[in-house]
Amino acid sequence: MNGAANAPAALPAGWIVWKLKKAKPGVASVRYRCLMPLLANEQLYRQSVIVEGDRGCSLEGVAALIFVKTFYRSDVALAEEAAKRGIPIWFDLCDNIFSAGYGGNTEAGDAIRAAFIAIARLATGIVTNGAGLSQVLRENLPADCQGKLVEQADPIETRELTARSIAPRSWPNRAVSRALAGPMKWLTWRYALGLAIKQALDGIGVWRRIGHGALPVVLWFGNSSSKGGNEGLGALSECLPQLRAAYARLPFRLLVVSNDLALYRKLIADRGVPSRYVQWSPLGVFAAMQRARVCLIPANRNNFNRGKSPNRLLMAMAHDLPVIASSIETYQAFADCAVLDDFDQGLSRYLGDGAARARDLQTFRDRHWPQYQPQRLSEDWVARIAAAGRR
Repeated sequence: MNGAANAPAALPAGWIVWKLKKAKPGVASVRYRCLMPLLANEQLYRQSVIVEGDRGCSLEGVAALIFVKTFYRSDVALAEEAAKRGIPIWFDLCDNIFSAGYGGNTEAGDAIRAAFIAIARLATGIVTNGAGLSQVLRENLPADCQGKLVEQADPIETRELTARSIAPRSWPNRAVSRALAGPMKWLTWRYALGLAIKQALDGIGVWRRIGHGALPVVLWFGNSSSKGGNEGLGALSECLPQLRAAYARLPFRLLVVSNDLALYRKLIADRGVPSRYVQWSPLGVFAAMQRARVCLIPANRNNFNRGKSPNRLLMAMAHDLPVIASSIETYQAFADCAVLDDFDQGLSRYLGDGAARARDLQTFRDRHWPQYQPQRLSEDWVARIAAAGRR
C-alpha cells in the first residue's frame, strides 16, 4: 500500500504541448521553463511536443497545453479553443510583465498584459518562478485568476541538461510538432548547426581569453541589459568602487561573460580592476565557471526584480562557486550560504579564507541543493498535469 501511495503520477493519454514564442534554446526562459523540465523526466519527455510562433496549432490528441512566456493574439485564440474542448491550460510566466517599460513601450506592454490576462482567465493554473512574482500577480490579476497561482522554481542548470537543450535532435516528438503546427521557423538545421559550431568555438574561446595567469578569477555572467540602465552590466558597474577596494588588498581578475562588448567597454573595462570579456553562450559559461573562484550577482531593488529568479546563484553554487549577491528579495533566502551586499568584504572572505568558502558551499548543498534538482521539479509538472487529467 505504501508503494502505491509513493508511485509516480501517471500522465493522461495524449500530447503535452509546450507553446513558445520562439523555439530558441539560447533564450533562458525556453531552457528553464520548457526544455529542462521535459528533458529531466522520461514520462514527460515521451509525451511532450514543442510548438512555436504566431500561428495556430491542431489540438487533436492533445491532453494539456502549456504557454511559456508567449503573448500572441493567436495564443489567445488557441487557449479559447482548448478551453472549449476541455483541455487543461497552464500559463508559465517568469518575468514581471507588469513592470514599467516591459515590452519596450507602453503599447507593446499593454498588448502583452492583455493577452496574458485573457489566457489566465481560461487557464487551469498560472505557474510562476517563485513567491516574488506570485505576489506581483496577486496585485495585478483580476479576482477570478487569484486562486490559480502555482510556484515552480527554475531548476539548477547543469552542463548535461544544457547540452541536450541546445541540441534539437534531443527534443521530443518533432514529427508530431510538424503535424500539429507545421515546421518551426526558428529551429532550422542551419540554426542548429550554427549553434553547435558556436558552442564549440565559445568553449575554446573562454579558455584562451582567461589564460593561465596567477591571479584568481572573479566571475560575472548574464544579460547585459543594455536598455535597463542600472541592470545587468549597469549593476556591475555600480559595484566597481567596492571591487577596487577589494582588489587593493587581494588582487584578482574580473571575467565578464555577457552579450554586449560595447557596453562592457563603456562601463567596466579600464576602471581600476583588470578584466576580460567573453561572449556569452549556453555552454561557454560552464567553461568560465571552471576557471573562477567567486561569482558576483549584483542587482537593484526595483519592480521588475521582484519577479527575478535565483537561477544564476543556483547555477554558480551548484558548480562550487561561492556567491556575493545583492540583497534583493530573491536572494535573501540564501543569506545562510552567500554574502549579501558587501562585495568588498565578500571578496576578501572567499578569496582569502578557504574554510569560509567550503562552509558556505556545504550549507548550500545541505539546505538548498535538493529542492532545485531538475528531476524533482519535473515530477511536479507531471503531478500537476496528472491531477488535472483526473478531474
